[in-house]
Amino acid sequence: MVCHCKMVSIKEIKRFSTKYPNASFDELMLSTGVSTGCGRCKSLAQSHFDSFRKNGKKDTQLLLNFER
Repeated sequence: MVCHCKMVSIKEIKRFSTKYPNASFDELMLSTGVSTGCGRCKSLAQSHFDSFRKNGKKDTQLLLNFER
């Protein structure tokens, strides 16, 4: 559990970041309620969100090798 006030888990943050890869942390907060209670979880939630977004971008990146 990342946010005890709003009962937001790591899985919910991952699901959101996978579904909306271009979303901001503020949009995550509005959608899930994470870090909108006491605010103590904000840095943890932000770091999880950033890492899921970073990992998601690697999976969707198209790599092309050109030879000359």
